Amino acid sequence: MTRALLALYLVPALASLLFGPLAVMALAVLLAVTTLFALPLFFAFRRLGWLRWWQVVLGTQACALPVVLLYLFSSHGYHATIYGPLNSLMLLALGAVLGLVFWFAGIFRNPAFPVRGT
Repeated sequence: MTRALLALYLVPALASLLFGPLAVMALAVLLAVTTLFALPLFFAFRRLGWLRWWQVVLGTQACALPVVLLYLFSSHGYHATIYGPLNSLMLLALGAVLGLVFWFAGIFRNPAFPVRGT
């Protein structure tokens, strides 16, 4: 369990380095999303036994969706029209990659999470 919780916070922290000079701001956003959305969703998924890689990736998509909606509704109309779809897809793709990396780092072959069924 410790490995999964460590990965839950370490993966977004390392991903914030991808944002270069905006890494501090990205770190704040990623850790806020992790605390507000990903942590409760992780405990719910653990309770339901939904810890397969594709379920975790879909869960991270659900966590990225509020960020995408906040981006679209807070952007200027022209900016959201021109850049909104591409930037939204990039945020969702980042969420999917983070979910997959989290699954490999925290859940894959972790004895705390035995595989249930197929």
